[in-house]
Amino acid sequence: MSLTDAFKALGSQVVNQFLPPSRLDPVSILTRALGYDKPNPRFKPQGAKGRDVLTSMRGRGDPLMTYNWYCELPTLPGNISLGWEFVEEATTPFLEFEQQSNYRAGKMYHYPGHYSLGTLSLKLFENSTAQASRYVSAWQKLVMDPLTATYNHPSDYKKSVRITVFDVAKKTAMFLTYEKCWPMRVDPFNFVSGTSDRVMPTLELSTDDLMIQFGQYSSSSIPSLIDNVRGAKTIFRQTDILKEAARIFTTSSILRR
Repeated sequence: MSLTDAFKALGSQVVNQFLPPSRLDPVSILTRALGYDKPNPRFKPQGAKGRDVLTSMRGRGDPLMTYNWYCELPTLPGNISLGWEFVEEATTPFLEFEQQSNYRAGKMYHYPGHYSLGTLSLKLFENSTAQASRYVSAWQKLVMDPLTATYNHPSDYKKSVRITVFDVAKKTAMFLTYEKCWPMRVDPFNFVSGTSDRVMPTLELSTDDLMIQFGQYSSSSIPSLIDNVRGAKTIFRQTDILKEAARIFTTSSILRR
Protein backbone atom coordinates (compact mmCIF):
# COMPACT_ATOMS: atom_id res chain seq x y z
CA MET A 1 0.00 0.00 0.00
CA SER A 2 1.37 3.39 -0.94
CA LEU A 3 1.73 6.21 1.56
CA THR A 4 -1.09 8.16 -0.12
CA ASP A 5 -3.49 5.21 0.14
CA ALA A 6 -2.55 4.76 3.79
CA PHE A 7 -3.42 8.38 4.58
CA LYS A 8 -6.73 8.03 2.69
CA ALA A 9 -7.64 4.93 4.70
CA LEU A 10 -6.72 6.62 7.97
CA GLY A 11 -8.76 9.69 7.02
CA SER A 12 -11.81 7.58 6.21
CA GLN A 13 -11.58 5.85 9.61
CA VAL A 14 -11.39 9.21 11.41
CA VAL A 15 -14.35 10.66 9.46
CA ASN A 16 -16.48 7.54 9.97
CA GLN A 17 -15.69 7.55 13.69
CA PHE A 18 -16.58 11.18 14.38
CA LEU A 19 -19.00 11.81 11.49
CA PRO A 20 -20.55 8.48 10.55
CA PRO A 21 -22.20 8.23 7.13
CA SER A 22 -25.64 8.33 8.73
CA ARG A 23 -24.95 11.93 9.78
CA LEU A 24 -23.75 12.98 6.36
CA ASP A 25 -26.84 12.15 4.33
CA PRO A 26 -29.19 15.06 3.42
CA VAL A 27 -32.00 13.93 5.74
CA SER A 28 -29.67 13.81 8.77
CA ILE A 29 -28.26 17.23 7.96
CA LEU A 30 -31.79 18.65 7.65
CA THR A 31 -32.99 17.08 10.90
CA ARG A 32 -30.01 18.52 12.80
CA ALA A 33 -30.63 21.94 11.25
CA LEU A 34 -34.22 21.77 12.52
CA GLY A 35 -33.04 21.00 16.05
CA TYR A 36 -33.57 17.23 16.02
CA ASP A 37 -29.94 16.29 16.70
CA LYS A 38 -31.04 13.69 19.22
CA PRO A 39 -33.59 11.01 18.40
CA ASN A 40 -37.10 12.33 18.79
CA PRO A 41 -40.03 9.89 18.65
CA ARG A 42 -42.33 12.61 17.28
CA PHE A 43 -40.11 13.37 14.29
CA LYS A 44 -40.30 11.04 11.29
CA PRO A 45 -37.78 11.95 8.56
CA GLN A 46 -39.73 10.02 5.93
CA GLY A 47 -42.88 11.97 6.69
CA ALA A 48 -46.45 10.76 6.73
CA LYS A 49 -47.28 7.84 4.43
CA GLY A 50 -43.73 7.48 3.21
CA ARG A 51 -43.38 11.04 1.90
CA ASP A 52 -40.03 12.80 2.15
CA VAL A 53 -39.39 15.32 4.91
CA LEU A 54 -39.78 18.42 2.72
CA THR A 55 -43.18 17.28 1.50
CA SER A 56 -44.23 16.61 5.10
CA MET A 57 -43.10 20.08 6.16
CA ARG A 58 -45.32 21.64 3.50
CA GLY A 59 -48.26 19.45 4.53
CA ARG A 60 -48.45 20.21 8.23
CA GLY A 61 -51.28 19.05 10.44
CA ASP A 62 -54.38 20.94 11.58
CA PRO A 63 -53.50 24.49 12.66
CA LEU A 64 -54.88 26.39 15.60
CA MET A 65 -57.34 28.95 14.27
CA THR A 66 -57.94 32.53 15.33
CA TYR A 67 -61.71 32.08 15.21
CA ASN A 68 -62.01 28.78 17.17
CA TRP A 69 -61.69 30.34 20.61
CA TYR A 70 -63.62 31.74 23.53
CA CYS A 71 -62.76 33.79 26.61
CA GLU A 72 -64.05 33.22 30.14
CA LEU A 73 -64.37 36.26 32.37
CA PRO A 74 -64.57 35.77 36.15
CA THR A 75 -67.81 35.80 38.10
CA LEU A 76 -67.79 38.76 40.49
CA PRO A 77 -69.34 38.91 43.97
CA GLY A 78 -73.11 39.13 43.80
CA ASN A 79 -73.14 36.58 40.96
CA ILE A 80 -72.30 39.29 38.41
CA SER A 81 -71.00 37.67 35.23
CA LEU A 82 -70.49 38.33 31.54
CA GLY A 83 -70.83 35.45 29.07
CA TRP A 84 -68.10 34.39 26.68
CA GLU A 85 -70.18 35.61 23.74
CA PHE A 86 -69.60 39.21 24.88
CA VAL A 87 -65.85 38.97 24.20
CA GLU A 88 -65.44 39.65 20.48
CA GLU A 89 -61.68 40.17 20.29
CA ALA A 90 -58.72 39.40 22.54
CA THR A 91 -55.09 40.55 22.31
CA THR A 92 -53.02 38.21 24.43
CA PRO A 93 -49.67 39.36 25.89
CA PHE A 94 -46.67 37.11 26.43
CA LEU A 95 -43.44 37.32 28.38
CA GLU A 96 -41.27 40.25 27.31
CA PHE A 97 -37.70 41.06 28.34
CA GLU A 98 -36.21 44.53 28.38
CA GLN A 99 -32.80 44.60 26.74
CA GLN A 100 -29.81 46.03 28.60
CA SER A 101 -26.62 46.75 26.68
CA ASN A 102 -23.05 46.80 27.95
CA TYR A 103 -20.12 48.18 25.95
CA ARG A 104 -17.08 45.96 26.24
CA ALA A 105 -14.04 45.17 24.08
CA GLY A 106 -15.09 47.49 21.28
CA LYS A 107 -18.66 46.25 20.83
CA MET A 108 -22.05 46.15 22.51
CA TYR A 109 -23.20 43.05 24.37
CA HIS A 110 -26.87 42.62 25.11
CA TYR A 111 -28.43 41.00 28.18
CA PRO A 112 -31.97 40.64 29.52
CA GLY A 113 -33.11 43.21 32.03
CA HIS A 114 -36.37 43.07 33.92
CA TYR A 115 -39.21 41.11 32.38
CA SER A 116 -42.85 42.01 32.19
CA LEU A 117 -46.17 40.70 31.00
CA GLY A 118 -48.19 43.20 29.00
CA THR A 119 -51.85 43.99 29.39
CA LEU A 120 -54.61 41.66 28.26
CA SER A 121 -56.85 43.61 25.88
CA LEU A 122 -60.46 42.50 25.43
CA LYS A 123 -62.92 44.11 23.04
CA LEU A 124 -66.43 43.60 24.37
CA PHE A 125 -69.84 43.53 22.73
CA GLU A 126 -72.22 46.10 24.15
CA ASN A 127 -75.99 45.62 24.01
CA SER A 128 -78.84 48.04 24.57
CA THR A 129 -78.90 47.32 28.32
CA ALA A 130 -75.20 48.21 28.76
CA GLN A 131 -74.47 44.78 30.20
CA ALA A 132 -70.75 44.88 29.36
CA SER A 133 -70.30 48.37 30.83
CA ARG A 134 -72.14 47.42 34.00
CA TYR A 135 -69.89 44.36 34.41
CA VAL A 136 -66.72 46.43 33.95
CA SER A 137 -68.01 49.07 36.39
CA ALA A 138 -68.71 46.38 39.01
CA TRP A 139 -65.16 45.02 38.62
CA GLN A 140 -63.68 48.52 38.94
CA LYS A 141 -65.59 49.10 42.16
CA LEU A 142 -63.86 46.03 43.60
CA VAL A 143 -60.53 47.79 43.09
CA MET A 144 -61.48 51.05 44.80
CA ASP A 145 -64.42 52.28 46.83
CA PRO A 146 -65.53 55.46 45.01
CA LEU A 147 -67.11 56.91 48.17
CA THR A 148 -64.04 56.64 50.42
CA ALA A 149 -61.34 56.54 47.70
CA THR A 150 -59.67 53.60 49.46
CA TYR A 151 -58.27 50.58 47.68
CA ASN A 152 -59.50 47.13 48.58
CA HIS A 153 -57.37 44.07 49.23
CA PRO A 154 -55.86 42.55 46.04
CA SER A 155 -57.60 39.25 46.71
CA ASP A 156 -60.92 41.07 46.24
CA TYR A 157 -60.31 42.27 42.68
CA LYS A 158 -57.52 40.12 41.19
CA LYS A 159 -59.20 37.38 39.15
CA SER A 160 -58.30 34.76 36.55
CA VAL A 161 -59.22 35.05 32.86
CA ARG A 162 -59.02 31.99 30.64
CA ILE A 163 -58.86 31.69 26.85
CA THR A 164 -59.36 28.37 25.05
CA VAL A 165 -58.29 27.88 21.41
CA PHE A 166 -59.05 24.84 19.21
CA ASP A 167 -57.64 23.51 15.97
CA VAL A 168 -59.80 22.87 12.90
CA ALA A 169 -60.64 19.29 13.91
CA LYS A 170 -61.18 20.36 17.56
CA LYS A 171 -58.88 17.57 18.74
CA THR A 172 -56.11 19.85 19.98
CA ALA A 173 -56.62 22.72 22.37
CA MET A 174 -54.49 25.51 23.79
CA PHE A 175 -55.41 26.86 27.21
CA LEU A 176 -54.21 30.35 28.16
CA THR A 177 -54.80 31.23 31.81
CA TYR A 178 -54.03 34.79 32.85
CA GLU A 179 -53.89 34.99 36.62
CA LYS A 180 -54.42 37.91 39.00
CA CYS A 181 -56.06 40.18 36.43
CA TRP A 182 -57.70 43.48 37.30
CA PRO A 183 -59.15 46.29 35.14
CA MET A 184 -56.69 49.10 34.42
CA ARG A 185 -58.80 51.17 32.06
CA VAL A 186 -61.49 51.21 29.40
CA ASP A 187 -60.54 52.94 26.16
CA PRO A 188 -62.69 55.98 25.35
CA PHE A 189 -65.55 55.78 22.89
CA ASN A 190 -65.37 57.76 19.68
CA PHE A 191 -68.73 59.19 18.67
CA VAL A 192 -69.04 60.78 15.22
CA SER A 193 -71.96 61.83 13.06
CA GLY A 194 -70.74 60.67 9.67
CA THR A 195 -70.43 56.94 10.35
CA SER A 196 -72.45 54.25 12.04
CA ASP A 197 -70.35 51.90 14.16
CA ARG A 198 -71.14 49.77 17.17
CA VAL A 199 -70.12 50.79 20.67
CA MET A 200 -67.45 48.29 21.75
CA PRO A 201 -65.77 48.82 25.14
CA THR A 202 -62.08 47.85 25.06
CA LEU A 203 -61.01 46.60 28.47
CA GLU A 204 -57.32 46.63 29.43
CA LEU A 205 -56.46 44.12 32.14
CA SER A 206 -53.28 44.04 34.15
CA THR A 207 -52.03 40.48 34.74
CA ASP A 208 -49.28 38.94 36.85
CA ASP A 209 -48.86 35.46 35.47
CA LEU A 210 -49.58 33.35 32.39
CA MET A 211 -50.06 29.59 32.23
CA ILE A 212 -49.97 28.00 28.76
CA GLN A 213 -51.13 24.41 28.25
CA PHE A 214 -51.56 22.28 25.14
CA GLY A 215 -53.72 19.18 25.14
CA GLN A 216 -55.04 16.56 22.74
CA TYR A 217 -58.23 14.50 22.73
CA SER A 218 -58.70 10.98 21.45
CA SER A 219 -61.36 10.52 18.79
CA SER A 220 -63.16 7.83 20.80
CA SER A 221 -63.68 10.09 23.83
CA ILE A 222 -65.04 13.11 21.96
CA PRO A 223 -68.77 12.08 21.93
CA SER A 224 -68.88 11.46 25.69
CA LEU A 225 -66.79 14.58 26.27
CA ILE A 226 -69.33 16.71 24.39
CA ASP A 227 -72.16 15.31 26.52
CA ASN A 228 -70.29 16.18 29.73
CA VAL A 229 -69.52 19.68 28.54
CA ARG A 230 -73.15 20.32 27.58
CA GLY A 231 -74.27 19.13 30.98
CA ALA A 232 -71.99 21.53 32.86
CA LYS A 233 -73.74 24.42 34.56
CA THR A 234 -71.03 27.07 34.07
CA ILE A 235 -68.56 27.90 31.32
CA PHE A 236 -65.70 27.61 33.82
CA ARG A 237 -66.76 24.06 34.62
CA GLN A 238 -66.91 23.28 30.90
CA THR A 239 -63.29 24.33 30.47
CA ASP A 240 -62.30 22.29 33.52
CA ILE A 241 -63.89 19.23 31.90
CA LEU A 242 -62.02 19.94 28.66
CA LYS A 243 -58.70 20.24 30.49
CA GLU A 244 -59.32 17.10 32.53
CA ALA A 245 -60.16 15.07 29.42
CA ALA A 246 -57.21 16.38 27.40
CA ARG A 247 -53.86 14.67 27.41
CA ILE A 248 -51.75 17.67 28.40
CA PHE A 249 -48.37 17.37 26.72
CA THR A 250 -46.96 20.90 27.14
CA THR A 251 -47.21 23.22 30.12
CA SER A 252 -45.28 26.44 30.64
CA SER A 253 -45.57 29.34 33.02
CA ILE A 254 -43.52 32.41 33.79
CA LEU A 255 -42.29 33.01 37.32
CA ARG A 256 -45.02 33.99 39.70
CA ARG A 257 -44.77 37.43 41.20
